[in-house]
Amino acid sequence: MEPWVKLYMRLLKLSCLVLVIFSLITSTLYFYRNAFLVHFSKAYLAKFDMSITCIDTRFTSNLDLTFDKLCLDHPLVNVDITNAQVNWSYYSGFSLDEISLNKLKFESKDSLISKKSSNQTSFRLQDIHQMLRKITALSLPIPIKIDQFTYQGFNSGKIYKGEFSVKRNVYTLQFYDVTNTEIALVNLNVIDKKLAGKFTLNLTPMLDFLDDELFKLPSEIKEKVDIKGKISSEFEWEPNQLNIIKQTEKIHLISSKGIYNSGPFKLEHDLTYSALIDENIIDVLLEKGSQLAAQYSHAALVRFFKNKGIDPRVIALLNDNVNKNMRLQPSGKLKVNFSKQKISLTKLAINNLDEKQPILLHFNSLFTRFDIKNAQAQFDLNAHVRVFKDVTNVPVKLITKGEIIKNDNLSFRFEPDSQVKLTDLTFKGKNNSTTPTHMAYIGSMVFDWQGNIVVDKNKDVKLAVKLKTKMDKGIVKNIVKTKSIQMASQINGSLNDIKINGQLMLDDIPLAEFDLSGNVSEPHIEILADNLSLNALLGLNIQKTLPISVINGSLDYHLKGQVKNWQSIDANQFNLSVKISDVIGEINDTWFEGFNWQQKFIFEQGNIKTSDNYSALSLASLDVGTPITNLIAKSIVAFSNETWHFSLVDFKGDMFGGSFHIPAFQWPIDSKKAMNINLIGIDLNKLVELEKQQGVLVTGKVSGEFPFYINNNNNATIVNGKLYNVSNGVIQLKDNPAVTSLKQSSTELALAFDALQNLHYHKLSASVYMYEDGRMLLDTAIKGRNPDLDNDVNLNLNLNYDLLGLIKSLRIADNVESDIIQKLQQN
Repeated sequence: MEPWVKLYMRLLKLSCLVLVIFSLITSTLYFYRNAFLVHFSKAYLAKFDMSITCIDTRFTSNLDLTFDKLCLDHPLVNVDITNAQVNWSYYSGFSLDEISLNKLKFESKDSLISKKSSNQTSFRLQDIHQMLRKITALSLPIPIKIDQFTYQGFNSGKIYKGEFSVKRNVYTLQFYDVTNTEIALVNLNVIDKKLAGKFTLNLTPMLDFLDDELFKLPSEIKEKVDIKGKISSEFEWEPNQLNIIKQTEKIHLISSKGIYNSGPFKLEHDLTYSALIDENIIDVLLEKGSQLAAQYSHAALVRFFKNKGIDPRVIALLNDNVNKNMRLQPSGKLKVNFSKQKISLTKLAINNLDEKQPILLHFNSLFTRFDIKNAQAQFDLNAHVRVFKDVTNVPVKLITKGEIIKNDNLSFRFEPDSQVKLTDLTFKGKNNSTTPTHMAYIGSMVFDWQGNIVVDKNKDVKLAVKLKTKMDKGIVKNIVKTKSIQMASQINGSLNDIKINGQLMLDDIPLAEFDLSGNVSEPHIEILADNLSLNALLGLNIQKTLPISVINGSLDYHLKGQVKNWQSIDANQFNLSVKISDVIGEINDTWFEGFNWQQKFIFEQGNIKTSDNYSALSLASLDVGTPITNLIAKSIVAFSNETWHFSLVDFKGDMFGGSFHIPAFQWPIDSKKAMNINLIGIDLNKLVELEKQQGVLVTGKVSGEFPFYINNNNNATIVNGKLYNVSNGVIQLKDNPAVTSLKQSSTELALAFDALQNLHYHKLSASVYMYEDGRMLLDTAIKGRNPDLDNDVNLNLNLNYDLLGLIKSLRIADNVESDIIQKLQQN
């Protein structure tokens, strides 16, 4: 046989052998394809704690691999893949073109809740970037498409479904619940280790899913709170920097019954913002309209604070200001720096959505550390708050601007024109029947302040504040009406050592200067005024108990003391000195000049007394038809047991050429104790001159003593009063028309008046009595001589007077004349 034939036959045999071997291998691979796949994938799947439990594959006509059934087992989940196709090609090498899955089913075998790590670590921005970095590392070279996947939860047995695809590094996920309600829609694009994406989360079904598989919501919340909302976001990421182009969050929580005794409520979270997030900083730009709003039960809020032991005064304030809603509106930039532990915000507005009683609080340039040991913010508050309900039904208006700084200290800086305004203030008292009655009214009261308040780490408060107070249309019933009261004060120091001084103006009159110092719990107080015009004071709209007017005069006073008992102010001791100088004016149609009074008082335990035994009172002149001059006295004033006590000691003055003296006068008057009035050297000629009667002349001086008793019915009596002359004198009745007429009518009257035409007396005396009915009895004796008749004259007269008897007794000539006539007529 030819050599080439032998070679050909050998090649043919070899080819047949190869073909048989290939056929055997191919047949083996085809018929044992599932076993091969299970064997070769076992090691790979073991890395993920997974294994194949069932497999059914076949090749299509173009040799693409089709998985009719593939079952994967995992400790947490069973995975069933149905009708999956792997498209491949071989050109210059083997490559996978596409993996397409018709159905993918996940069936949970155990609760995901129990598998959560118990060692939760604190949140870090690096965790976000690490997660996104892992996503970008999942770049797949082949397209994958899952037409439908399902997930059956272990806890609830609910079935969820979705779609998933990967093509050219674009990942798309759609996730639905069994009612086809969208839970999540995610779109990711991975390019060169960068990521761009969008997602939308539907909050209600998402929480249901998480509640079933990841964490359990408390039944109280799950059953009683309706949670709705949606979160959507568009973002880009590159290593260590996440750019949220726009994120919108709309979340509503509604509970008609409330949870945990909260009462019904509604919470709205509505935010739209963009942000940059690196490994340490979150930098957010909030869009206009972003807000957090709450509607709630005011009664439940008050109950909550009561249970927390909040001060009853705060509880009372809450009860007086019913508020059922609140809104927070952040705007501008929000920056969170985790490395420096800082948070800053451009602006935060807080308001209560109440048109009748609005509260508007704006914070600008907010800054705080995470531990709130350092914080700073500018604030602008405009609020209407109901306080002092016992005196006004109108909400108090509060306007203030400034800055708050928290470091080792807590500091408040208030800008000028910070203001509190109260309107329509009515102060009530009780009359004798304990019925409430209006005692005082103020149309408006405005407090303007500026300055600084600092609370240090020891909770000591330090102040440097200027305060202005203005009250308009003030009325104190039956006392005073004012157009305005103004007070300007400066407050400095701490609560342990305060210093407050200022000035009080009443209708533009500088009424007082004041000073408060020391510990605020027991401060020393001084209130004073120097050279205060009495004319200006009486020009005020003051209710006067006496018709009085002055054209000159000044008032000085100085009140000084210490408050040790705030619960009972009258239990503290105060010293008051009063000085009234050079007063000229008119009281009750009586002119007076040169009134001066100086007195010192002690206020203690609700009582008032003079601080020394006597104080000076003087009056230069008092015109009561005739001048009374040089009046002086020492005064005592006291108040105890709800009763005023007044005393004048050594009260004396000059009148009718002589003087009078009252050793002591006391009010209320003791009915058993006499008030002695002493007359000293009264010039009778000056008395007679008051009558200005023609032809009547009386000279000489008299003195006397009049013991006055006044009983409980205010009836006056005089017992053993005496009147006597202290010098010789003359009584002359000449050319008096009335006397001339009487002399012509009777010879006896003519003889009597002839004796009085020129009576030189050396004795004139009278015993004086006055009874409760006003009758006055004077037992009068006159002895003397008429040189014209050259005979002695003795007259003894018993004279009765009515209520005007005392006044008549001072009109000697007229009395003697008329009583002699009556005596002679009776005879």
